[in-house]
Amino acid sequence: MVTRKQTQRGIIDLTELVRPLLWVASARRDLQAMPEEVQDAVGYALYFAQTGRKHDQAKALKGFGSAGVLEVIEDSVRAFSGIV
Repeated sequence: MVTRKQTQRGIIDLTELVRPLLWVASARRDLQAMPEEVQDAVGYALYFAQTGRKHDQAKALKGFGSAGVLEVIEDSVRAFSGIV
């Protein structure tokens, strides 16, 4: 994993740009029990959210207002991300 990037203005630490991911209840175990393709797709979508972007398969979860909760749908499996 790349943790530093050279730019015209110098080297930046990319770890500061990624928000922490907090797992609720059995969410992590549930994801790990899914097929590897689903884990990869949901993991990538979660990484997008951690870096302040929105993956194509993510949409705002209804009922949470502006709480920044996203729903990721992959092959009929739903995962929820509360990254704000």
